[in-house]
Amino acid sequence: MRLKDFFKILFACGSGLCWAVSAGAETKNAGLGPIEIRPQFPLTQAYLALSPETAATLPSGTVRYSYSLAVANTFVNTQGGSNQITQETVDRGLTTADFEDDSGNVVAGFGLYLDVESQRHTLRWRRGIGPASELGFEVPFVSFSGGSMDSTIEGVHDIIGISNEKNEGAYRAFSDRNQYAHYIIRDGTFVQSNETPLNLVRAEPSFHWKWMLTEGGDVMPAISLKLSYKVGDSDRSGNLGLVRSGGSDWAHQWLFAKRFDGWLVYFGDGLVRIGETNGLASFQSHRFMAMEYRFNDGYSFLFQQASQSSIFPETEATLRLSNSATSGGQEQRNASLSVPSSVIMVGQKVVWGRLHWDLAIVQDYSNFGNEVDFVVYSNVGLQW
Repeated sequence: MRLKDFFKILFACGSGLCWAVSAGAETKNAGLGPIEIRPQFPLTQAYLALSPETAATLPSGTVRYSYSLAVANTFVNTQGGSNQITQETVDRGLTTADFEDDSGNVVAGFGLYLDVESQRHTLRWRRGIGPASELGFEVPFVSFSGGSMDSTIEGVHDIIGISNEKNEGAYRAFSDRNQYAHYIIRDGTFVQSNETPLNLVRAEPSFHWKWMLTEGGDVMPAISLKLSYKVGDSDRSGNLGLVRSGGSDWAHQWLFAKRFDGWLVYFGDGLVRIGETNGLASFQSHRFMAMEYRFNDGYSFLFQQASQSSIFPETEATLRLSNSATSGGQEQRNASLSVPSSVIMVGQKVVWGRLHWDLAIVQDYSNFGNEVDFVVYSNVGLQW
């Protein structure tokens, strides 16, 4: 489908359906809303993704421009303890043999060695259209590098009793801090292999339309439907393929919001259909729950949980059985990579006149190797 056809459908739906409700700046079940941060796992950076969001739409004619920055630290070493990839291995250059089992056999499924600190800079534009709908556009710029967060994360692990030499600490102690290495292997063949940092590479832009079906009331929640579309960019030369899929993605998301005195509760459920998979999953499902406590009209505290299905498709690989003769030499936890991942988020939202400011941290608690370890997120916007 061409981009202009997408806009024709979008505007037709908006003009035909927006009579349902009138969404003002403050409705019964509206607050400042959840922290709108998408998944930051390096392999999902190239695809459309969904984020926690309020069901409310901007009032008609209101425009919001914003800039957000998400800094994420990811370390995944699926080789386990017995056939460890170390700093010496990375220094000489990783080969497919480094992902084989102790007997030199190719291991089925996916294997990862990711030591990446990513920065995703996103410019957003939104405008309220009609009584209860909203249009939006965003363009991201992505950087991959060694970063500077490794020592801090390892220090926190030491404080809370997590060993950096074991699986719970992702075997961080065996690798150098603040290096950049990006290796994905499947069935003995590299899918991605890169040690050249990216700096502010433009990823693929996306559009959205959100329609509030009802603002709810004392019993019913506010309910909205959001449709999103990412425009594919065929230029994936060099390492551009790490942040561009080359295909157009579609997504829908149902959003719910309900107020309970000073508290607001948000839920969301959606699905992303990936146009060009490049050997990864053809879709990703997203769910979130968020609780907002409003101290006053201009300040809120947020606690959020988000889950998404893995970007890795299921394979025939079996879960590694550590130190077991029945493991068949399978070193990687391949089966773990295809299970859903989950993160928790805590943050704050501040509104001061026309200025909007969000700040949050995100922590992966599933430890399956298909999500980031730690994210710091900030968003600044102006609305009028």
